[in-house]
Amino acid sequence: MLTNTQSPSQHKNFIPIPSLDYEKEMISLTSALDDRIQITANLPTDPQAQAVAISMCEDPETGFEFFCNNFVFIQDPEAKDDSLKEIPFLLYSYQKYAAKEIIKAVINGYDLPIEKSRKTGMSWLLIAILVWGWHFQRWECLVGSQKFENVDKRGNIKSLLEKARFILSRLPTWMIPPLRPMMEDKTGNLVHPVHKATIAGESNNTNFGRSDRRKVILFDEFASWEQTDKAAWQSCGSTTKCRIPLSTPNTSGTNCHFYHLLKKANKDKSPFLSLHWSLNPVFARDMYPKDDGTLCSPWYDEQVARASTLQEVAQELDINYEASMGGKVFPDFSEEVNIGTDYDEDLPPEKQADTYVEYNPSLPVYLAIDFGLDQTAIQFIQHDPKKKKFYIFDEICGDGTEESSDIYHYIDEIQAKPYKRGIIFCDPHSGENRSMVARGSSSNAKVLRKFGFVVRSVRSPVLTRLGAARNLISKVIVSPKCPLSIEMFMSWQLKTDSQVPKHDEFSHFGDAFSYFAVNYNNRTTKTVRKPKEYKLTESGTIG
Repeated sequence: MLTNTQSPSQHKNFIPIPSLDYEKEMISLTSALDDRIQITANLPTDPQAQAVAISMCEDPETGFEFFCNNFVFIQDPEAKDDSLKEIPFLLYSYQKYAAKEIIKAVINGYDLPIEKSRKTGMSWLLIAILVWGWHFQRWECLVGSQKFENVDKRGNIKSLLEKARFILSRLPTWMIPPLRPMMEDKTGNLVHPVHKATIAGESNNTNFGRSDRRKVILFDEFASWEQTDKAAWQSCGSTTKCRIPLSTPNTSGTNCHFYHLLKKANKDKSPFLSLHWSLNPVFARDMYPKDDGTLCSPWYDEQVARASTLQEVAQELDINYEASMGGKVFPDFSEEVNIGTDYDEDLPPEKQADTYVEYNPSLPVYLAIDFGLDQTAIQFIQHDPKKKKFYIFDEICGDGTEESSDIYHYIDEIQAKPYKRGIIFCDPHSGENRSMVARGSSSNAKVLRKFGFVVRSVRSPVLTRLGAARNLISKVIVSPKCPLSIEMFMSWQLKTDSQVPKHDEFSHFGDAFSYFAVNYNNRTTKTVRKPKEYKLTESGTIG
């Protein structure tokens, strides 16, 4: 029997998960399918056999495997024919062992982070476990993902609750009555028709899961939760004893709370799972190591050939967090180092850590601004020369609507803040040009100057701006109250095969910070005017 001890995960203290080689696994699955056919053959008309089956499903230790192997159907989106999409969920060996560890964590009440390669079937496995625990053990469950359409969207089998509906709709009615629409089957909530336990769903938010007590909470694709991952995790600390973050790496790489949970579990030798593609006997068939120790197989080689970039391979297959970060604009930005800490109630204000971010009225204020028609980004920054830190303590974001396309709207927002008037560093093009609606056809910079703002801008190539910005990163502390700035530092990407950043949802805050960096570095530079030279002529002097 093989184990996942050969997994290339950077975290080596994971729980060992056994697996069988291809031939042995196929024999095991064939036997399980024969048992399923035999067990379920007479159940529809035999109440006594039904009662025995339910009793076997209820067993906390062995019930899930019996339930899943004999009654659960799932959908295979890659099936060649629609008639082959619906398949019995016969568990591979590694899935059996993973399920036991997950159920043990829920019953005993402890967190269990799970890192995985794509196509390991973990989303279906987790949902099947939750449906089993909800029905037979009366678990109160909560599932979450980065967007609500990934939590619950009818007709989209990728969404978590639609997976649960699919499983429930294929269970025999003698096992569980059908859920009635709008009564037990609601958007974002499944209510048990008998004992009223729930499987609820939420998208990511800072108060995720805070309201009700839960037996277990699933954080699906947790590495992709934007802006709120740490707050959502902390908000559930008093809601449940068992939090299960499940994810593959994504472009945030090591700069996400999921990675830090794994890193902490590895350091503390706390339980966590690492489910590499090599545990799947189909994917691992004829597996071989490269000279550098990298695991490969014909299936893996085919996936690499189909991938658009090596970064995609690192994310989807290799569980490689550093390689997943390839192409980041600010690769040195770290959640541990660059995101501010909370106020320590046990310390006086003058003793707070350097990482605590708060507006300081004794320091100058700088506004980093990028004006745009689709979005305008404003960061409020202070430099503390004693601490040698740059603090981003507030932010404003406009969405390009009619109201936010007017420079006067942002003047009102800036002046409404309880801060001293700041020096504005901005894009010389958008600042001096009419990129927004400025009454009287004035440029943004001219309007700002009329209102008494000091506006400074230096024309610089994009790579010069980025270089200046990267040079400041080690000294930057961003307030947790600035999620858009944090997400920009963690997620802004370069164009493929280029040193120029992408224009996307992060670019305006990225450009704003780069304008600040290059202008701050040049703030004391004075233009040296060369004295005008004159020469004598017969008729006098000319310039």
